[in-house]
Amino acid sequence: MIMAGVAIARKNAAIAITKTNIQNWLSALKQYVQDTGKYPGREYKDGENGFPALFEALCGEKEPKGKGGPSAPYIQVKEDDILIFDEDIGDEGDYRPATPDEVYTPKLKKYIRDSWNVPLIYHENATRSRAKRPWIHDPKADIYSTGPDKTDQTIDGEKGDDIGSW
Repeated sequence: MIMAGVAIARKNAAIAITKTNIQNWLSALKQYVQDTGKYPGREYKDGENGFPALFEALCGEKEPKGKGGPSAPYIQVKEDDILIFDEDIGDEGDYRPATPDEVYTPKLKKYIRDSWNVPLIYHENATRSRAKRPWIHDPKADIYSTGPDKTDQTIDGEKGDDIGSW
């Protein structure tokens, strides 16, 4: 009984941390949009995780050196929360923590991990039609986690344990 209660408390704490993290990124995104008038990530295809564009816009160096907004950084990031995609892991590749050198490599695509060590997902929606895109919750942008089950139900338009900015 006690162990089950501890497990539930840990899960609820992880969900709360992830919700707060997502809201922090959403607030930083809103500040960026106020500065620039645009949402990052237009270059990503529908359904593709555009988080690297969000990371670069909010945390990258200011132009002309980087793609960061005029007030960058908009959010403070702990180095151990940064993930990169490594093609050499498994058959199709997987995400792993960034090394200290990789954290400061500008051209490397960076993601932020959720409480389950899975990358947060970002979709720029401002330039896209909602038709045929059931995952769109916010007409401007969605930031979400796949939640405890690590499965993206949002992209299929399903309800699941995904945790988002909606």
